[in-house]
Amino acid sequence: MSLWTLLGGFVPVAVLFALVTAARFRRLAGAAIAGDLLEALAATLLGALWFGSLGAGGWVLVFGLVGAIAGLAERGTRIAFLRSALWPEATGLAVTLGRYLAAGAVLSWRLG
Repeated sequence: MSLWTLLGGFVPVAVLFALVTAARFRRLAGAAIAGDLLEALAATLLGALWFGSLGAGGWVLVFGLVGAIAGLAERGTRIAFLRSALWPEATGLAVTLGRYLAAGAVLSWRLG
């Protein structure tokens, strides 16, 4: 897989992640942009590995599991230890899961 193909998958995923962050928090800070870029890079590399060598099918399961892990790692800790409200955390988990599933769909289209 060429670098241009990877960039063609990375750029739409990075834009998607930044737009979701901007829509959710109504602003973009430098740290949020850097975090979104790193997350998009990791998702793109996972997609390149999946679509380049392992297979084209089953991407919904792969990106759904990664999204669930990413969402539960932070929000589960907040619910368990900080006793934060369940509904906003569940909404955040759903947004994270949807963000990774959308990234998987974009990468399936661009890299698959």
